[in-house]
Amino acid sequence: FYTKRKNTFHEESESFVIVPDKKDMIYLAGLRKGDTLYGEIEWAIRASPNTPSSLPIRITKGFLRGARLVGTAILEKDLNAISIEVTALRITEADKLYSLKGEVHDMRGEVGLTGEFHSKEGLFFLGEFLSAGAAGYADATIQRQQNQFGTYQSAPTVENAAKLGMVSALSRSADRFAEKARTSPGYTTTEGYREVQVIITDDPVEVVTN
Repeated sequence: FYTKRKNTFHEESESFVIVPDKKDMIYLAGLRKGDTLYGEIEWAIRASPNTPSSLPIRITKGFLRGARLVGTAILEKDLNAISIEVTALRITEADKLYSLKGEVHDMRGEVGLTGEFHSKEGLFFLGEFLSAGAAGYADATIQRQQNQFGTYQSAPTVENAAKLGMVSALSRSADRFAEKARTSPGYTTTEGYREVQVIITDDPVEVVTN
């Protein structure tokens, strides 16, 4: 609005903060943080520490029997066990989707799932062994001469220079194979139709789409 003062117009403004009404969150009756759901993972799992994978868990007991949880599986490298975090619940009959948090335990109560761990360490070891063996063989074929101090030195020939270069390259290859074997993440697999229990760690809230 404008006000007139001493024949001069000055523009004045007022600021308003509009706070929208917060919608009430719709919780799922009968399921709260700390509750346990029992279900079955029908899919076989292959989990690595670098690539999370999604999978469904079918609830097999209670009033939610037949509903499905959605989880994300990833390999815990330190334990070589599959950790599964649950993030959603789908009740197909009621066409309802809920956001929640939960963690999967095996039927003994241990966190995560154990399976068969697969590593490329054997392959890298074979490569390291072959590289080291080839380096040793090449080194043994180098012509050496004994000097006046009784020590042996390679003869300064073109053939020996090439062999020395081969030994150096093969030795570095063996070191690289050893480093890859040490840092190879590997992966763990489990069979399908695995019974699990899911501990709810956050109250489920309905996802409302307009």
